[in-house]
Amino acid sequence: MCLSYNPYITSAVGTGLLGLALSRFRNHVTVTEYSDTEREHNAQSQAPSNVYELLQTNVMTHNEKTKLENESKPIMEQHNPVNIFPLDWSEGARDINNWTHDPNNTTTSSFSSIKSSKNNCIEYDLVLGTDVLFSPSLVRPLLRTASLLTKSATGTCLFCMQIRCQDSHQTFLDIVNEYFDSCCDISETVYDTVGCAWGRFVECLVFEMKGGKQRNNANTEEFSSASVDSKKRKSVDACDNNVSDVGCKAKKTNGKKV
Repeated sequence: MCLSYNPYITSAVGTGLLGLALSRFRNHVTVTEYSDTEREHNAQSQAPSNVYELLQTNVMTHNEKTKLENESKPIMEQHNPVNIFPLDWSEGARDINNWTHDPNNTTTSSFSSIKSSKNNCIEYDLVLGTDVLFSPSLVRPLLRTASLLTKSATGTCLFCMQIRCQDSHQTFLDIVNEYFDSCCDISETVYDTVGCAWGRFVECLVFEMKGGKQRNNANTEEFSSASVDSKKRKSVDACDNNVSDVGCKAKKTNGKKV
């Protein structure tokens, strides 16, 4: 996820391109990715052993470049470094509560000023998730985590995706209102934006969710009860390889509230 307070947070960002680009607009950005701590480096290679390590490398390189650029700029024109944290959707509250200071961030920033009084969790103005619906078993943990991170009164969460798994997409439509005050398919509006018409041809969908419903019991135990075994996380659901065609069976919501 990509998070921002004026912040953005991006989730499952892979190489981090979206989050790094957003930071160039002087936003405070946090990028997250699942970290497979059980996987070890290949003894014959210096390459990162998982996506999270690759993301760390990219963020550190970006922040070092940003620091050098900022030395020759007035304060009002300086860019913010990007924060990076591991995030397992099935252990969302636990992971988020552990976010205090990013050692890869060259600043001494703290998240204390943006922590919610409820659940002591960080809240973001904008939460971005790209290509995050691919396994039915992960839809509910994903929505729990996204809801917890989105400001309950004014926050927005955007999911951009192609329908790779019809069951996952339908599950999302069925339960999203349990976690957000509203959800609307804004794909057509995005397509009509200058430079974004290509989204229609690649069947890209964009959902806008408002107001994370942060429950009083949204604690580590709640997330842990929905925990997904890490080995199952690596095994793709039978549905996951089912990339849908134009005639998707999932209910159509384009331009309508879900």
